[in-house]
Amino acid sequence: MFKQVLESVHVLYHRDKLWRILAQFVLMWIVVFCVYSLVRGGGGNTSQNIQTRASYSPAIPHGAFSQGGFSVGGGQGNSISMPMSTQDIQSDNRLKVLHVSAQSVDKTLPEVLQCEKMADTIAPITDYDRSRAKPVHKAIIAKADSCANKISESNARLGRLEESASAYENSKSSSTTIAAANAYSELNSFDESRSNFSMYKRAQSVSKKAFEAKQQSNQRISALSEANSAYFDSDSLTAENEVSSLYKSLSSLDKNRADVQSKTAVQNAKNIVEGAKVRASQLQEVEKYLEQLKTKYARSTVDKAGKLLTELYTTPVTLFIEKEIEKINDLKNTIFEVLKKELDTLYLADAQNSQATKKQAFSQAYNQFVQLYPSRLDEIASNIQQAGENAVDRMKESDERLAALVRCAESVRNNSNKSNIDTLLQTQAQLTAFDLGRVDESQKSALKLCGDAKAGIILSDNRINGFVIAYNEYRRRGCSKKRLAGLRKYNNQLNTFDKERMIPEVKAAYVDAQRYLARTYCIESKELMRISN
Repeated sequence: MFKQVLESVHVLYHRDKLWRILAQFVLMWIVVFCVYSLVRGGGGNTSQNIQTRASYSPAIPHGAFSQGGFSVGGGQGNSISMPMSTQDIQSDNRLKVLHVSAQSVDKTLPEVLQCEKMADTIAPITDYDRSRAKPVHKAIIAKADSCANKISESNARLGRLEESASAYENSKSSSTTIAAANAYSELNSFDESRSNFSMYKRAQSVSKKAFEAKQQSNQRISALSEANSAYFDSDSLTAENEVSSLYKSLSSLDKNRADVQSKTAVQNAKNIVEGAKVRASQLQEVEKYLEQLKTKYARSTVDKAGKLLTELYTTPVTLFIEKEIEKINDLKNTIFEVLKKELDTLYLADAQNSQATKKQAFSQAYNQFVQLYPSRLDEIASNIQQAGENAVDRMKESDERLAALVRCAESVRNNSNKSNIDTLLQTQAQLTAFDLGRVDESQKSALKLCGDAKAGIILSDNRINGFVIAYNEYRRRGCSKKRLAGLRKYNNQLNTFDKERMIPEVKAAYVDAQRYLARTYCIESKELMRISN
């Protein structure tokens, strides 16, 4: 039937002009309708072509999100929208949640609590979301980032507060006290306004005690630093007593603080206090030596008293009271008289006997007198002065020669080569009878090493001479089993020291001998004999 209808229409179309015009008009409107539907619908429902367009359009603000996929047509009038990717859809959803969450934050809350909520909104946002964000989103992200940073810094401060407070409760040492005090001082109003700050109230209370302890310590250290400065400026007993008093009042916290200012102040005060103790001990020794020198002369006592007097000279006179100064001057005058009398006696002994021991005693006494009383040399006779200076010079020269001997001996012990041994023996040769009359144990050891070195040189000479004789015998009489074995024997006995000591002619012979010793065979009595290596 459908076929008959088509045949009828076909006949009418070709035979009747009116029917042909009507058919063309209907066909044209069908085409126009299809094109119009495509342009207006932009991918609307058509047969076998259903496409899902994914996007969202928040009412506020307008234009914050796309109204579909990628649009063809420049956004003016009719356009065709392309479908969006899954990544874009997910990103739009996260940005939408961010926007909605930010709008839902209660603006009546305190600023810190608002910040906490804003910080929570930024966590899901990715770098891809940030790259696609519209201006409205960027403003929200910037504020949320700022809040997140503040929260992170606040969490770090609160964490340090809790940790340091716990450590301070367990052990109130200098380090835990300072740490807890510093954590307490770091807290600010932002931290204290946090929604969970009640959890840290106890830690804050504990750390506050550490903070107060540090403040009190700061005051003591500051006062001590000022007292130290006053002492260094005046060198007075009053300032010294003030430092001593403040030093005694220091706590364990003060003495064990690690900061530079505290360590410097405590150490300076300690030195001042220790100096006062040493001075008190020295004054007791002054009385002891005064009594000994006035009752019985002894060179050891003079030496100790002279050394004590030298140490007292370095102490500012302002640190002594008048009575102490009188005792020091008494010791000074007593030593002067003892030394002057001793120089007279030693001068006569030195003139009669120039032994090293006499000269050494005279030099020691005169040198001590010069050090203690440089402005009173005119109070001893000029001939004694001259003899004393000569004795000092002679002892100085002798000391230098003996010191050189000890140094050379040490070099030989470290490396017994020819150069070091030659230097040692040359140094020994420069010693005088005066030097040898006053050697100590280290110098005696060096002299013994010189003897060992000389003995070693004799042995070395014997080895070198043996080699030379064997070499000359070989050269003069030619190769034989016996002469080659003898040359090899003396060659093998040579050591590095021997080779260093060889004169040029012997060194040349040694080099030449190595050529002969490389032989395995030599001809003797027309027979070929093997020489053992």
